[in-house]
Amino acid sequence: MGQPSFLDMIKQSPKGSLLDDMAVMVDWKPFERKLKSFFGGRGMGRPSYAPLSMFKILLLQQLYDLSDPEMEHQLYDRLSFRKFCGFGLADALPDETTICRFRQSLQGKSETLFNLFLDPIEGKGLLIRKGTLGMPR
Repeated sequence: MGQPSFLDMIKQSPKGSLLDDMAVMVDWKPFERKLKSFFGGRGMGRPSYAPLSMFKILLLQQLYDLSDPEMEHQLYDRLSFRKFCGFGLADALPDETTICRFRQSLQGKSETLFNLFLDPIEGKGLLIRKGTLGMPR
């Protein structure tokens, strides 16, 4: 995800974060390979954003049931979202149009990627439904 930034030095909650847990539970290399095959290694949008970061944005949208404008807002507002997607505090963030265009560019391909994500997560006992995310009780 790049070099450490100021964001990495911010004290985290002692409870930890489900997003941090997911970030280490999932092997992101297959996603990078799959996305590279879809886009030929180029980023999306202006400025260019890493396809893996953009895909993680789509994951957050699904998990938290967020619209494109709300996702853009949450990227600015929530440090955990920035960190999960690989953005530092000083990084430019994609706007709602870039998010929408990225989703459209994955038309017909996103289900494969989402399933690749769900398998290891559900295998570790996390429950994922649209708009919710949590550990079983």
